[in-house]
Amino acid sequence: MKSRHGTLPWPAVIHVTSISRQTRVLDDYDLAIVVADEIMKVIFDLLAHVYRVPIAGGDAESLTQGSGVALNYHPKFSPDGTRIAFISDRAGQNNLWVMDSDGSNPRQVQNSLETRVTMPEWTADGEYILVAQGGGIWMYHQNGGEGVEVVSSSEGSASWPSVSADGHYVYYQVRTPGDAVPWIVDDIESGLVQDALQGSNNLSRMDLRTGEVTRVTSGVASRQYRLSSGGALAGEISPDGNSIVFGRRLPDATIEWKGHEFGPSTALWLRDLDNGSERIVMDPISQDMSEGMKTIRPLPGYAWLPDGSGILISQGGKIRQLNLQTGQVSTIPFTARVQRTISGQAYQAFRINDEPMPVTYTRWQTGSPDGSRLAFTVAGRVWVMELPGGEPRRLTLDSDPHFEYAPSWSPDGLWIAYTTVDETGAGYVMKIPANGGEPQQVSVDYGEYSHTRWNPEGTEILATLGSGASARQRTMAHNPWYDVVIFPAAGGPGERIVRIEGPTLSTRTQFARPSFGPNGRIYYPKMGVNRSDSTLLVSVARDGSDPREHMVLPFADEIVISPDGRHAVFNEGDNVYLVPTPAVIAATGAIRINKKKGQLPVTQLSTGGGIFPNWRDAGTVEFGSGASYFTYSVVAETKDTFDIEMEIPRDVLPEGTIAISGARIITLDNREVIEQGSLVATNGRITCVGTCDTSSADHVIDATGKTIIPGFVDMHSHFFREYRGIIPKKAFETAVPLAYGVTTNLDNSQWSQDIFPAIQMIEAGTLIGPRTFTTGDPLYRGDAARQNDLSSYEITEDNVARLQSWGAVSLKQYMQPR
Repeated sequence: MKSRHGTLPWPAVIHVTSISRQTRVLDDYDLAIVVADEIMKVIFDLLAHVYRVPIAGGDAESLTQGSGVALNYHPKFSPDGTRIAFISDRAGQNNLWVMDSDGSNPRQVQNSLETRVTMPEWTADGEYILVAQGGGIWMYHQNGGEGVEVVSSSEGSASWPSVSADGHYVYYQVRTPGDAVPWIVDDIESGLVQDALQGSNNLSRMDLRTGEVTRVTSGVASRQYRLSSGGALAGEISPDGNSIVFGRRLPDATIEWKGHEFGPSTALWLRDLDNGSERIVMDPISQDMSEGMKTIRPLPGYAWLPDGSGILISQGGKIRQLNLQTGQVSTIPFTARVQRTISGQAYQAFRINDEPMPVTYTRWQTGSPDGSRLAFTVAGRVWVMELPGGEPRRLTLDSDPHFEYAPSWSPDGLWIAYTTVDETGAGYVMKIPANGGEPQQVSVDYGEYSHTRWNPEGTEILATLGSGASARQRTMAHNPWYDVVIFPAAGGPGERIVRIEGPTLSTRTQFARPSFGPNGRIYYPKMGVNRSDSTLLVSVARDGSDPREHMVLPFADEIVISPDGRHAVFNEGDNVYLVPTPAVIAATGAIRINKKKGQLPVTQLSTGGGIFPNWRDAGTVEFGSGASYFTYSVVAETKDTFDIEMEIPRDVLPEGTIAISGARIITLDNREVIEQGSLVATNGRITCVGTCDTSSADHVIDATGKTIIPGFVDMHSHFFREYRGIIPKKAFETAVPLAYGVTTNLDNSQWSQDIFPAIQMIEAGTLIGPRTFTTGDPLYRGDAARQNDLSSYEITEDNVARLQSWGAVSLKQYMQPR
């Protein structure tokens, strides 16, 4: 490994032999060191077990081998060397534990399924343990308790505590507000963006006797002043309390690793706390992850030698010993026998076939005014069926080149309005006779339309119109606002009524879906810019004047007022809820609606899924889920279910036989490489690899000098984030992986209204992309727009069943509870 600030010897990475005698290549692991029984010992974690090894090296001993499938990490010796604090999830959450120095007598110190902790650090008297928790630093007695917050999270996401040997001070890392690497920067005022080079990480010191906080390093970049120190992270105070070492990036330095050069690199610095001078003591060290999104801490753990003469640090899979006086770095050789117990894989085999694809997901489910027919979208097309049990039929012709979305019925049931989207992501508002026929263009101008709706008289059609992001080589999802536009039902120029600002990517929410309400007013949800903002139900007069705020909901993105204004129906957590809507405006403004404890009673209409809630008439709610359509009578309080049974022909496999000859072929048969061979495929399926008869092939490709490899299977991908449900025919993000050889992928964590329709389109051959499988929406903890608090087994089972019914092949959850 090389650094532009010097060359450091970089021996081969350590080889640790597993129980199966296979060689594993390891990168970094956490270290801590202390004198125990006058014998220097090093403890570290490796593949989520805690190990102990003499400082001279040798065979490392696993101290947590009996913990089964549990993860054990961040070990720390007590000051007297008799105990080890560490983090383990063996009780169901990443909590604080203590064991004796030989691994015996493990006991749980902090017990909370709601709280995760990291980076334990003993107080000097060995009675208490500090941990990073919830953005602050908490202290727990070694025998348990609920803990005491020592450094508030308001200090700036405090972590990495390091206690002075005299017990007077705790040094810790703080982080400026903002996102380290933001998901999206669309609103300049939404928060700061961290930059580790500019000083977003710094060190502070708290006097544990008085609570007084002193900055050790400070400053962020400024235009006119030399304010930034370059930051500091992962500080460790010296045994004598006179120095502190820490990590800091070098802006003009890069490192090379296996032929790749990247940077800026991270070096280990030392600050003399008496005179304030700083110097680099080791360059490079492991690359810091201070801007990583899913890292437990920014650097692997490291420790001072008890006499303060040097540092033990992990680097490149080695335990390094740094001599601070000479600057020399030596290696402590060791071996570790790794044996991990893993839980059984949740796996169910299924066959990938060429038969028609059963439809398990529909959208924009809406019944005709008399309830006799149903319109919906599948695979980017509008379909109509008789209720109940009719056979779905395509409403438009196969020759229509555009995708079709957002159908809605005219009040007389004779017409269906919808929107089109072409290859670039825009189109027109259209209408077509409900029995089929020639489509008619309603909107004059080409644009980004969605969510059609007829007025009660059937003379006007409402839709939303984006700001034109697709004309700037982006997608509709990037629009910062949408206009509500009303068109004459017979066609003509649109009238812009009101502009709705709202969130752009990244969000798992629909574009605003407006509708006509009582007294000719137009109602629409106004979502906040950020994920955590609430949603307002707002209405305006027909001309856009007289705005009124009626309700505020914490997470809803779909809220539709009933035609008589007496009720509203909304979606949260992909379920549908009903709430009364008083005509009186509350003195405090918009009425707070909460599905669990709001100012008005809320009735849950679905538990196994519900999207696109709507009103067929003033007394009938309608919504869909998967391949089902539901209606609910407000008066009778009864729900009816209608199944949508249909299949989509898989139109992606070509007919005939194609042969590729003369190629170098890399196979998956025990790493066999065929230096010159052929590949034959018939009707899209490979029938021969190696020595093949190509004489009967319809087309032969001479691949002499070329190499053929199997298609890549990407088991963690996100190729469908750009659309918020409106997918164009040429979706760049879905085509790119296929162009680079990914023929199959698992998208594990994707908004259902993007991923399930995209899978249908790919299988139908109307969208270019790899064969895709998915989890659908992840199972986060708590309530949100597309998630539910999994507070019971029954609720969890409902959420799992919903995703499975929609087509999910596996599940993804983030640390339940979180």
